[in-house]
Amino acid sequence: MPLLYDLGTALYHAAIRATVPFNSKARAWVQGRKDVWQRLEAKSGVLKGCLWMHCASVGEFEQGRPVLEALKAEHPDTPVLLTFFSPSGYEALKQFPLAEHVEYLPADSAANARRLLALIEPSKVLWVKYEFWYHYLAALHKGDVPTYLVSAIFRAGQPFFRWYGSTHRSMLRCFRHLFVQDERSRALLAGIAITDVTVSGDTRFDRVDAIRQGNSDLPIATGFSGSGPVLVCGSIWPADEKVLESTLWRMELPLKCIVVPHELDKAMLRRTEGRFPRPLVRWSELQGSPPKNARPRTPR
Repeated sequence: MPLLYDLGTALYHAAIRATVPFNSKARAWVQGRKDVWQRLEAKSGVLKGCLWMHCASVGEFEQGRPVLEALKAEHPDTPVLLTFFSPSGYEALKQFPLAEHVEYLPADSAANARRLLALIEPSKVLWVKYEFWYHYLAALHKGDVPTYLVSAIFRAGQPFFRWYGSTHRSMLRCFRHLFVQDERSRALLAGIAITDVTVSGDTRFDRVDAIRQGNSDLPIATGFSGSGPVLVCGSIWPADEKVLESTLWRMELPLKCIVVPHELDKAMLRRTEGRFPRPLVRWSELQGSPPKNARPRTPR
């Protein structure tokens, strides 16, 4: 039994619950899971034999989406279960049209894993990038359910490649095949005898290209861009904002930016606004028209 893993998971969940009074995301994480088994049981009949894709959040979903859509096109009658770890992923995709059901992943335990697999009896499972939950993966492996890791990326400092990482290495052996983003990841896995690996690149680029080809023009963005270059920075964290700010000030030519923080709560938006001086305006305030003062700021 992975005792240290189970202890770490329990402490992690306890820490999330302890921050509920102070953190809206933690509160959503806890509240969203309150009736998870009732919802899954109600959908069990239509989910039998499903294609199950699990992601951490929205970014990972976008990486898995091209694969999911391709499989659904080949097997249109196969139901889809889409699960998320984070509330931001669940809230953003809970109405995803290709899925029969979108849900939070119940806490990782041997009992929960057995219960979920008995309810849905998946025919194929996709996990995206860096979601590793021991009991779910062990149960899938024991049940001989074809399970694939998509758009994964590995680094030498991860537990898989350290002396104490036996539990993590055992999780990798639960996948029938791993699709990784780069050759470095493949080489790291080969070093621990994981060889059912294909270097397939980052599926995020497939998704971005599909959006570019299928999306109509955004009048606000088009008006803001004008004839000059625009830098679009999506799903960025405070550390990214700091790098972006210092880089913009060092540029010889001014540049317009569209910045989308990873977290869109009020506090994060205020921090972003404080970091980037005016002229600055929130997209939601534009009401279909670009700002009249949409001009790049002058470098120092």
